[in-house]
Amino acid sequence: MPIPPLAPASQQAVVAPTAPSIAVAPPPVVAPVGEVQDARLAPDDPLLEEALRTLNEKMRAWSTNLRFEVDDDTSRVVVQVVDAKTGEVVRQIPTEEAMHMSRELGKLQDLAFHASA
Repeated sequence: MPIPPLAPASQQAVVAPTAPSIAVAPPPVVAPVGEVQDARLAPDDPLLEEALRTLNEKMRAWSTNLRFEVDDDTSRVVVQVVDAKTGEVVRQIPTEEAMHMSRELGKLQDLAFHASA
């Protein structure tokens, strides 16, 4: 069986490799400027207090030494690892340094707001 001659390179079809298809998620829906609401709960919100109380009770039942609180100044949830024997805080998330920086930044924001008003 004879082998057909090859066509010159200029007549050969070039097939580019195809890229794998990647699913792209649609962009997030962005609310208009006037409609954005703060989703954080206030530190004195009864719903938040009840949720933290329930979480602390469940953690005690598992004999874990975790304590959940809300910082009054920053309204952030703070998780503390506590030594069961001494009651001493072994670790805190976010750290006390981070909480201090957050409080100071909040004060600076207040000063900037009052200065511009």
